[in-house]
Amino acid sequence: MTNWQNANAKVEYFPLNARAAVTRAILHYNNLPFTDTVIPFEEWGKYKKSGNFEFEQLPAFEFKGERFFQSGSIVLMLARAFNLLGSNSHENYIHESLVFALEDLITKVTPAVLAFSPEGQAQMETKKKELKEVHAPFFLSKFEERFKKYGGKYAVGDSFSLSDILYTVMLTNVFRHPGRKEEFEPVLEQYAPTLSKHIGNIAKNELSGYFAKAFIQNSPI
Repeated sequence: MTNWQNANAKVEYFPLNARAAVTRAILHYNNLPFTDTVIPFEEWGKYKKSGNFEFEQLPAFEFKGERFFQSGSIVLMLARAFNLLGSNSHENYIHESLVFALEDLITKVTPAVLAFSPEGQAQMETKKKELKEVHAPFFLSKFEERFKKYGGKYAVGDSFSLSDILYTVMLTNVFRHPGRKEEFEPVLEQYAPTLSKHIGNIAKNELSGYFAKAFIQNSPI
């Protein structure tokens, strides 16, 4: 990706952090200008059928007039463009597999914190209990083990990379969100104490710009 300053880059997503958060964080980390377009939930039906969204899903990313879809693919494309992946295929696997592991975690988080129907609302407390007692301990334990195995100064060796962004953005959003920090942060610290300290440092340093300018404080997910 060259001539970024004239690229007219744009991120389109709901008024959420969720699946657009890592894309925004990569752009902020690289000090790259982009338009952050928020599509209200109630207007999505109109946008969805416009023919401008290939899979009728969000987020969407636009660069030099070309549109890209599927959040994991967008993240990996940007990570390659800005040298945030590894130096070999094994390191690339570490980063890429984490993208999809976190996608799996988000599918467990969403019904616990966000509901679009009375049925979903009624199930939220049960889903939240499952998240705290089953899903979060499982994923966090795996992430802690991986961090200890591959980490050095950063998540994978001694170079800041996509994994640092993924861990920091996604786990901060889930476990240190202002609206549930008191309830959820102890879960993070119990099952991933080393990783918890690391992402706290990254949030205050390398990704401070993202959290100051693009993190949506009132986003449920």
